[in-house]
Amino acid sequence: MIAYKVVETETETVHAQDIYVYIEGDTIEDTAFDGAPIWVDSFTQPSSVNGVDILWVIDPSGSMNSHQSRLLAGIDVMMQALPPSGWRLAIISADYRFSEQEQQFPLVPGDTYQMAESMYLQSKSGAFEAGFDAVYGYTMHNPYSSTWMRSDAALLIVFVSDEPEQSQVYLQSTTDFILWAEAFRENVFVASIVNIDPPETICNHSGVNTGVKYIDAANHFNGQ
Repeated sequence: MIAYKVVETETETVHAQDIYVYIEGDTIEDTAFDGAPIWVDSFTQPSSVNGVDILWVIDPSGSMNSHQSRLLAGIDVMMQALPPSGWRLAIISADYRFSEQEQQFPLVPGDTYQMAESMYLQSKSGAFEAGFDAVYGYTMHNPYSSTWMRSDAALLIVFVSDEPEQSQVYLQSTTDFILWAEAFRENVFVASIVNIDPPETICNHSGVNTGVKYIDAANHFNGQ
């Protein structure tokens, strides 16, 4: 008769090609005569992603004009910090009427600040501060988005606005946006560059211009 009992649990992390594989193993003490340990291993591998698609969704209203240089500097910093391959980045208007018509090819590794500036200047059309509707309109109603966005890539959305989120057409609440985004992609990340409380003295700020919905969306997806 052979009896077994668990005496310890060890977890090993193996990293291969940027995909983490978690290996959990229970060390089992063999009380048989040879005394040799028996290992029982289980494997859990999360789904892999094919790079990341990035959308900068920028408020096109006139109050944003004074922040253009800092905004472009932020995009440039991101581009320099991203990996040397695997990402694509598009800049779209937060006005869905124009995001649905946008047809600029995304920025890719090796592209320059000047190319990002050109894309931004060409995407500044509109007046609506409706980032949720703009993302939905671009991905769901603009055929051009499907020419470069990858269903198996992670999706990073960066909202930039000095006014609150005001979508009223496709996604009328933060909950609407979250439910749609979670169904649209398996891996979604959100960041918001918006006015926060307490009130600040820059960026068109007053109490009514706090980006509450953008902040709530970012918090849900563990962003900033």
